Amino acid sequence: RDSELHIVWQACLEVSSLFRKCLLLPCFVDEFAPIKVKFQDAKDNCSLHTIFCKVHVIRQEHSKAPNHRTLFTLGWPSYCNEKCIRELFSQAGEVKLVHLQDKIGFDEGATMESTGFKVAYIVFDNTEAANAALALGDNRTVLCNVGPTGVAKWCAEYSKHCATVKSIETCVTAAIADYDERKLEIEKEKRELQQADEDGWITITRKNPKPVQGKKQRQKKKKGLLNFYQFQLRESKRQHIAELRRKFEEDKRKVAEMKSKRKFRPY
Repeated sequence: RDSELHIVWQACLEVSSLFRKCLLLPCFVDEFAPIKVKFQDAKDNCSLHTIFCKVHVIRQEHSKAPNHRTLFTLGWPSYCNEKCIRELFSQAGEVKLVHLQDKIGFDEGATMESTGFKVAYIVFDNTEAANAALALGDNRTVLCNVGPTGVAKWCAEYSKHCATVKSIETCVTAAIADYDERKLEIEKEKRELQQADEDGWITITRKNPKPVQGKKQRQKKKKGLLNFYQFQLRESKRQHIAELRRKFEEDKRKVAEMKSKRKFRPY
C-alpha cells in the first residue's frame, strides 16, 4: 500500500513539474528546432516527446560550453541520462560533453534534485556537427533507448531505498558481535579485579551501590515547611513583587542607555 502511494505521489510531482516547465518555455518558439524523439525501454514501452533545440550563443562564453559548438535543448524526461543523449546525438557527429541540469543557464556544478523535465547542454567537436544535429528531426521521429520508465522506474527507485534482508542480517550480526565483545571485556575486567595484587589484597565492589546522599540534599529536606504559615506566604509574595519591580526598572535603564548610544537617529 505504501509503495503504491509513493508511486502516485511521484507521478503527481512529475505532472506538476511538467506544467511549470511548460510555463517557462521561451516565448520565441520559432528560434528552436523541434526534434520528435521516441523513448523506448528494454520492455518495448514507448513514449513520444518533443525536444526543443537551438545553437547556444551567449555574450559571456563558458569554457566548457563554447558558442556555436554547443546545443541548448529543452524537454528531456526525468528518466533520460547523459549516456542515452550522447548516443542519440552521436548520429550528427562526435559529442564531447553532455551536461544535464534542472534549470536554464549552464552551471558546471549543478545537481539534479527535481523529478521533472531537464535541460541539456550538448557540446560537439565542431560547428558542422552542431548544425547537423538540428536537422535530425526533419520529417522523422528519432528512436532513443533508455532505462526503466513510468511506474517501473518509480518502483525501481523505491526498491533502492528499502533495506534488503541480507543488509539487515549483516547489520544485526555486526551489532550482536559488538555486544558480545563488550560483554567479554566487562567480564575480563571483573576477573582482574577479583585477583589478588602483589601485596595479596583483593578489590571488592558492590553490584548496585547506592548514591551517597550529599549535604545539599539533606538541607532540602529540612526546608519542607517553607511558606507553611499565612504570614510567610504574604511576605514571600511581597518580596517577589519587589524583585519584579527592581528588574523592570533595571531593564528600563538598559533600554534608555542603548537608545542613547545608537548612532542611527531617524528623528
